[in-house]
Amino acid sequence: MKNLKWLVVAVITLFSTNIKASHLLGGEIYWECTTNGQYIFTLVLYRDCTGISIPTGTQNVQGPFGNIPCTYVPALSGDVSPDCPNSTFDINCSSGDDGGIEKGVYRSSPVSLNGVPPAAGWVFSWTQCCRPFLVNTNASSYFLRSKCILILLPVLLSH
Repeated sequence: MKNLKWLVVAVITLFSTNIKASHLLGGEIYWECTTNGQYIFTLVLYRDCTGISIPTGTQNVQGPFGNIPCTYVPALSGDVSPDCPNSTFDINCSSGDDGGIEKGVYRSSPVSLNGVPPAAGWVFSWTQCCRPFLVNTNASSYFLRSKCILILLPVLLSH
């Protein structure tokens, strides 16, 4: 009976603890056209260095033609924390300093986008939990979006 009491206390404690990862600060999605007409997508994520590590696995950007896998690129990723004029006060991500920021860069292989974007455009997005606690909001996940819109420019005719 005594063991049952401790088990109940342990279960109540386990389920009453508020656990929240708060590591992502923001990000961006962009793409570049290659010389052969394909596109390379880049996803950039920024994280708070006091949280969990930045993901190093493949991240999927969702697009109108399905998922676009983007691979972590260590050479373009790393600490982007601000430096101070006096290096004694520098913020360092590896030390877990408050205010430390790490950038993670993910790139796709070249992909083809067939057709012309509709009037509403093509939307490319990425979503993931978890964001830092924000006052007066229930938002707990990130949603990054980039939109490709075809812009037609008038053609001037000369006589």
